[in-house]
Amino acid sequence: YILILVLQYKCNTLTKKRKEDNMDNYIPDDTIKLTLSNDYAFKRIFSNEENKDILSSLLSVILKIPVKDIQDLQIENTLIGNTYIYEKTGILDIKLTLSSGEKINVEMQKSCQADYINRVLFYWANRYKENFQKGARYSSLTKTIVITILNEKFPCEDKVHSIYRLTELEAKKELTDIQEIHFLDLTKVDANNLDELNEWLLFIKTDSEEERKMLAERNEILEKTNNKLNLFWSNKQERYAYEQNLMKESDIESRLHDSYALGEQRGIQIGEQRGIQMGSISTARNLLNMNIDIDTIIKATNLDRSIIIDLQNGKL
Repeated sequence: YILILVLQYKCNTLTKKRKEDNMDNYIPDDTIKLTLSNDYAFKRIFSNEENKDILSSLLSVILKIPVKDIQDLQIENTLIGNTYIYEKTGILDIKLTLSSGEKINVEMQKSCQADYINRVLFYWANRYKENFQKGARYSSLTKTIVITILNEKFPCEDKVHSIYRLTELEAKKELTDIQEIHFLDLTKVDANNLDELNEWLLFIKTDSEEERKMLAERNEILEKTNNKLNLFWSNKQERYAYEQNLMKESDIESRLHDSYALGEQRGIQIGEQRGIQMGSISTARNLLNMNIDIDTIIKATNLDRSIIIDLQNGKL
């Protein structure tokens, strides 16, 4: 067992050393543009303890809560650390708690897959019951908010910001505010209607340095965010990690595309086979009506004897 641990340690050390050597030889790709809609960059900026005022400002605009009421927020999972750079692992959502005890989960989402809503509800449920001790009172459970910023069109609403709570359908009466889920659709940002929310979302969405600079000139907190983002981009280690994250996203998208394409192809093949079979059944039925014997029909259609007998007996 000790020998296995030693070998694992040596293997991990060698792997890390090779990846560190790769980064030492790394030359930034100038064709790649910086955007805060990248989940790695998003977390590096917003989960940094030094940038609590930036996170507070964004949350204030989304939740419509005065900044003073969320300044004492506690970030529960801060910086990702070098693990992500070398191992391509890391939790890229931001978990925080307000001084009131309310829990908030913020994530940047690349795409909106078929099971996405179910996944969001699952994450909300886990966050809601997190740290709930056996024997504790249910009244100790606190309001839990999930905020998702989407890089892809949100399919349920045709607007930038959608908010969901538990509501009685006919009376439109809210059961409780303990569950709250926000969806922010970057594809619907209105650059011609730059209120506070659209300013923030455009700043997050854009990959234009000039556009970020323009927005920063309009807003003091966006100016600070832009400065932090520029420092991030000038750091060789961070830029390497950013590019690795983009590669990982591309790999995932490629695998999804290949899976969809394979599924589509299989569907076409099944449909073709089914169409051929239905044509053979139609031919067999016509031959039966002409009193042709079963053996001849089998040779003509390649159908199983059992299918032809079922046709003969009116079961198909």
